[in-house]
Amino acid sequence: MSNGPADSRLSISCWDLCELSEDDLNTWDIAALNLAAARGLPGLDTVDVAACLDKLDGWAQRVKDETLRHIYRFDPQSSQPPTEYTYGNSFGRFSCYYMLQVLQQDCGVVYNPARKFDPDFGDPADVFVHGILDGNGQGGTCASMPIVYVAVGRRLGYPVNLVQTKEHLFFRWEDPRGTVIQWDHPKMEFWIPPDRFNVEGAGEGIAFYPDSHYIQWPHLWKEADFEHRRYLRSLSTKEELADFLVQRGECQWELGQQEASLQAYYYARQLAPDDSRYERLHAMRSGQCEHRRELERQRLLEINELNRRAPQYQQPKPVTPAFRTVKIAYGTPYPTDLPPGTTVQYVPPEEADVTLPRPGQTLKVAAGRPLPRNLPPGIGIQVVEPHLADPLPPENDPLLPPPPPTQMPTAGVDAHLERVKRIQQQNMRLLAEQEAYRTLRPS
Repeated sequence: MSNGPADSRLSISCWDLCELSEDDLNTWDIAALNLAAARGLPGLDTVDVAACLDKLDGWAQRVKDETLRHIYRFDPQSSQPPTEYTYGNSFGRFSCYYMLQVLQQDCGVVYNPARKFDPDFGDPADVFVHGILDGNGQGGTCASMPIVYVAVGRRLGYPVNLVQTKEHLFFRWEDPRGTVIQWDHPKMEFWIPPDRFNVEGAGEGIAFYPDSHYIQWPHLWKEADFEHRRYLRSLSTKEELADFLVQRGECQWELGQQEASLQAYYYARQLAPDDSRYERLHAMRSGQCEHRRELERQRLLEINELNRRAPQYQQPKPVTPAFRTVKIAYGTPYPTDLPPGTTVQYVPPEEADVTLPRPGQTLKVAAGRPLPRNLPPGIGIQVVEPHLADPLPPENDPLLPPPPPTQMPTAGVDAHLERVKRIQQQNMRLLAEQEAYRTLRPS
């Protein structure tokens, strides 16, 4: 299979690939599609895509050479049928067996040991083929190793396809008519009889498990897994790309790129519109994104409310002594936070009282002058040139004598106390008269 146009396979985005027809997609190598689906994820900017695809070409030649070198081991006249772990008299299984053996033992296509018991969908190198192919290859997983096998197998002319089961990928040899294999270097042609079998190589060793094995492994199917009818089917090229986009979306989700992941799920649905799994996944992730956005909105509202209530953001009350007259310039709104007993007089602007800065602001004091007195808390002090200093109210100016202490007027209070005293005396006289009347009244 072709790798696609040389210039396109290195630069085309996965979103542009989704717009191609199925016939055009069929001309693309599965590894090139996989790397295109991963483009833009963390770690992909340093991956040489052309070198990765060239490495697959070299591995395919290595597999071809080793298969021919060991072809004497296959006996087409053997009466031994194939089993789950042996190829028997199936030349297709013999070809896949030696392909996986060469890739695993000679080319280093192995399972990442760090992910055997700790899967991490947030690391693109674990789910896309560059984790196996690039110079710093760390190994793959069941999400990437079968893709390498299929990419190499198709370069050799093998009729192999990806197959999905629950949370797992493997590949299948499927050819009901027989396959004619034509190789160059060395040039040869041979025919492989019709065959159909599964190949498991995403782990340690090689196996040919039947379909029934994957109903129970690696996860037991539930009723819903039977109903959607998407497992144990050989994937088309569009379905392969849809699977890669879902893997991209899951990577982005784990990396905290939730909004970007929705685009991958959307295009996966467009490529496989009949796949209810992708529809449910897209709906679930969209709901989770909406929930996260709502939580973030609520959090911002709470922060704004806390900031609004914080002392430094509240409108401070002016420091004004009680029972004094405050002179306010014409046109100024009437203050609502004056102490009791304070009167307001509207005057021209030049006659209005000088006021201090609000708490949280800075008062500019002339250099060489004493600090102001009786400053309320929260006002900062900045020493400046005399001509830049702020004016001070008299009660705060340290160069003026302090004003006499403000005393509450006593005239009204004394009159009120005198009235209360008179009422108490009248009540005492009335009580005495009532007591004398009860004593003198005949019984």
